[in-house]
Amino acid sequence: MTLTVTLHFPGDGSPTDVTHLVRDHSKRISRRLMNDDRRSVIDFFAFSLKYNATVFSKLLAATDKIVTTVTDGATPVFKGYVAPTLEARAHERVDPIELEALDNSWKLDRPIQASFAYPSTVGGTALKICDPADTGNSIVHLRLQDAGYTIATDVAASCPTISQTIEHIAGTEGERNNREILDMLLSEYGYALFFDAEGKFDIYRWDKDTVTPTSTITSFGTEHGFRITKRDNEYDGFETEWSDLEILEDALLYRDNLPVDTSGGSVVFPGKAIAAGDYYPADGDVIDIYQVFRTEWLDLAYLSRESRLRNEDLALIASSNHVVTFDADEDVVEDSASFEAKRAKVLFQNTGAGTEKIYYFEIHGTALYRASRRYEKAGDGSTNPEKYVSEYIYDQASAQRHASAMHLARLYGDITCGFEDRQVYELGEVVSLQEPKTGFSQTAIIIEIDHEFDKPMWRYVAIGIAEYLLQPIESIGTLMDIIAVQQAITTAIASIALADAAQAITDAATAQATADGKVTTFYQATAPTAEGVGDLWVDTDDDRLYRWNGSNWIEIQDADIAQAIADAATAQSTADGKIVSFYQTSAPTAEGVGDLWVDTDDGNKLYRWSGSAWVDVHDAQIDQALADAAQAITDAATAQATADGKVTTFYQATAPTADGIGDLWIDTDTDRLYRWNGSN
Repeated sequence: MTLTVTLHFPGDGSPTDVTHLVRDHSKRISRRLMNDDRRSVIDFFAFSLKYNATVFSKLLAATDKIVTTVTDGATPVFKGYVAPTLEARAHERVDPIELEALDNSWKLDRPIQASFAYPSTVGGTALKICDPADTGNSIVHLRLQDAGYTIATDVAASCPTISQTIEHIAGTEGERNNREILDMLLSEYGYALFFDAEGKFDIYRWDKDTVTPTSTITSFGTEHGFRITKRDNEYDGFETEWSDLEILEDALLYRDNLPVDTSGGSVVFPGKAIAAGDYYPADGDVIDIYQVFRTEWLDLAYLSRESRLRNEDLALIASSNHVVTFDADEDVVEDSASFEAKRAKVLFQNTGAGTEKIYYFEIHGTALYRASRRYEKAGDGSTNPEKYVSEYIYDQASAQRHASAMHLARLYGDITCGFEDRQVYELGEVVSLQEPKTGFSQTAIIIEIDHEFDKPMWRYVAIGIAEYLLQPIESIGTLMDIIAVQQAITTAIASIALADAAQAITDAATAQATADGKVTTFYQATAPTAEGVGDLWVDTDDDRLYRWNGSNWIEIQDADIAQAIADAATAQSTADGKIVSFYQTSAPTAEGVGDLWVDTDDGNKLYRWSGSAWVDVHDAQIDQALADAAQAITDAATAQATADGKVTTFYQATAPTADGIGDLWIDTDTDRLYRWNGSN
């Protein structure tokens, strides 16, 4: 192999051939396909030059990257750049100059030049990940162009079509670089980017549906032999978190922090003063001041008090169709406005001759947001999965594929093989490794090549690989799902309690129809002698309520509540497969975080397992209702202390004549309950 090395210095019309200056035994190439996370790795070609005054002066004068090309005749070997840095030493003679050329991916490492959103509007036509036939609607090609690559000359003809569409992808100027965006996007869908020997961008698919070795290797070099490394993997599965997206029209995206006065009992906006000719935000005419959109305004359930908990899953993905709303004095006008997916730049000016005010300022628009986090876990019976938070996975099928592919990659890729061979293999080539002395056999993918060009052997690193197969998947709900179930059970308990009260009133009315206009309520520790059907007895030993049906005292509340809880638990067990509800007197052994326990010894109090303890999750309103009920019982007991063991309950439309303090009256016109305090 005879290499030709050229350096194209900035400003020169043609490259400089330095092949004759390259020292023997100094040429080395290292190429890697991807790292363990399936992200790109930078390749390099290292060499040293004998001192040459012309080349030395060009290296010293260079202020930008020096394009480096290495070929073997007409066959490309490497293309990249040498940074405009130099280290040289001179004593009796000038030492050789050590250089290292990095691959052509460097443009991807520059910060994003301009904010972007694909598609440009929320709900627009989603773009494919990679489409060489339609580069204007291909996420990969659009990002390469932004980075400064020329599609016709800098993208390999072998670059594949990836038909998967992404509902939305957006980036903000300066926040990230294109390598980070493309690495994450491609790896989440089973691909990795790399730059080939010509310095052209290409994509490799590591998540393979079929795996067919191109070669079987049974003999290996003698200098380093065949090396097997098995890594200890502490995880027994892989869990992918993905985002369930929703669209909200006319969403509040931004509200300016202008003065608000509520001291008088009403909301007043005093306004922010703007001097004549000045701008708001201040200095916005000379520096870029952005209004960054906030997620908190999307949590409508919390803001409207339908939920007492914030939805921590919410995250703004993108926005469009923006509208500015403001109130200001007459001469304060909107000077300019520009909008991006996650921020805006709106500027106001006071065009009047005197100081005027702006009172409030909001931005609304169509919001695409993550409504909830979802989880797909691969690995049969996994209890300790490796966890990954995706950024561009928005559907369950893609999340399940990613979790399965990464689980397989960890299972087989934890075995790494190193070997030498005179044969030249390509990065990404699938081979069958069969080592006769150990009996080791493995289908593997070559992920690393290292070669010193003055030696005959090429050094390779390969990792185990298997064909893609959907693994056993466990789909897991979110914390908000668990809370929703808990709230449903709490609501069921409260509803049954109310239903019981209503039924008690109905039963009392039925009995009343055949009575003499009043129902007697007994408040004592032992069963009393009823005076008629419908009479009530509060057992002061356990505060349970009974009704006389003509022959027996029948408990009228707890059994129904117990049944409601049991029904809720039955529904719960089929909800998301992750919560177990216990209905018993003592603390159970939880099966997982979020499990529920109804303590039947303590007023059916509801608890949730936090992972280390049973935590009381009773609704505050229910607790207050119980407190009110306890107070009512106390009040009744006070009245009872001066009575004769009986309280008379009247059931009629007009106010009755009470027999004594504590008597009760149910107004049949309104179903309201009243108690006689001695005068009212």
